[in-house]
Amino acid sequence: MDRMALISSKLRRCFQGAAFLILASSLYFFPVSSAEAQVSCLPPASGNNVCTLIPASTAAQFNGLEETIRKEYLNELTKSMADAAVLANINASMMGPGTVNRFQVGAGLGVAGVQKDDINIQYGDIAIPKFPNVGASINPGFMVGVNLGWLLGQGPADQPDANDKDKNSSGRSFLHRINIYGHGFQGNIGAGDLKSLTDSASSKDLRLAGNVNSFGVTVRFQILRERYTRLDFFGFTGLSLGIGFHRKWEEINLGYQPTGSDAVKVEFGPATGKWDADVNFAYQSRVQSVPVDIRTGVRLFYILTLFAGAGISNNTGYTKLNLGVSGPLYLALDANASGLPPEVIQQMNGNAGGTLSLRTSGSAEVRTQMNYFVGGFELNILMFKVLAEAMATDDKIYSANLGIKFAL
Repeated sequence: MDRMALISSKLRRCFQGAAFLILASSLYFFPVSSAEAQVSCLPPASGNNVCTLIPASTAAQFNGLEETIRKEYLNELTKSMADAAVLANINASMMGPGTVNRFQVGAGLGVAGVQKDDINIQYGDIAIPKFPNVGASINPGFMVGVNLGWLLGQGPADQPDANDKDKNSSGRSFLHRINIYGHGFQGNIGAGDLKSLTDSASSKDLRLAGNVNSFGVTVRFQILRERYTRLDFFGFTGLSLGIGFHRKWEEINLGYQPTGSDAVKVEFGPATGKWDADVNFAYQSRVQSVPVDIRTGVRLFYILTLFAGAGISNNTGYTKLNLGVSGPLYLALDANASGLPPEVIQQMNGNAGGTLSLRTSGSAEVRTQMNYFVGGFELNILMFKVLAEAMATDDKIYSANLGIKFAL
């Protein structure tokens, strides 16, 4: 549960900072071309123009500012989101300790997150501090698991081993050592689906449309079979080795309007203030992973199973992001103006108005290899299993999966 709290905290940080999350998937993406990428300040239809407070030498740096934001921030942000997408993709099978007696079916929800140091943008006389570098991914899914021996009509896996002295005796065979898991999901996710993950979503003007498309197959082989004491007071779940293939597409179109207190602080030469911008993201990720891991565990009083393991995953794919930000700009020739409310800043400059706009894009390849640790527990309640599974990497990327399975 601590892992889930950590993931929820990272998602909340994402919204509070500048609101970008990743969810869902598709095969098509329409990037902003370099000719369209720009930063511009537009005067109001009437009245004083706040853009005149920006020195001409600073305004001439706008195109360089866009390039700096793209290279130093968006490309790093997409790397963070790619890391989260990879771990969410790996942690989607709901395998638990990796044992199946006959078959299992279930459903669950996985999330992954990573938070890195904030990025301060500085280009010439322009400074935009504390852009949050946060990646997050969500992966709902359905699963099925089957024991190969049972599937081929040789009975459940929990039967005694065959008697080697009697070749005609029935019992557990080599095929019972093999378990096959499959998972997948295809569907749309909207803003309402996020409210269960972070309460900040309900207090912000969040507009979200996305879809998820994921599937995967894992084959696990029991190196050491499970052993249980009489009446299941204590047990060893065995040692299993698994290899899988997981694929996930996700796409999101997200709009976010922060409140005045969350407006971005800006500095244009001697003019400082706030940018109360409407943020719009168009994001796509495509990830393919081939994880290999080993798992083991113990069962206590039949009800509780604890498991742990470690693995490595080889990955291919990419993430892309289009960013459009536009909204009222509030500036004053005062070094302390950025700490004041927007309406106060506007009074300081004679009620001058104007709109600052930014259009840019970023992209990143997913890391080709990722090492991870896995751990969690299963609660065995009659024919149901409640699963909580967490993954973590050595560079502080986290994922958690909660689900319920029907098992025989």
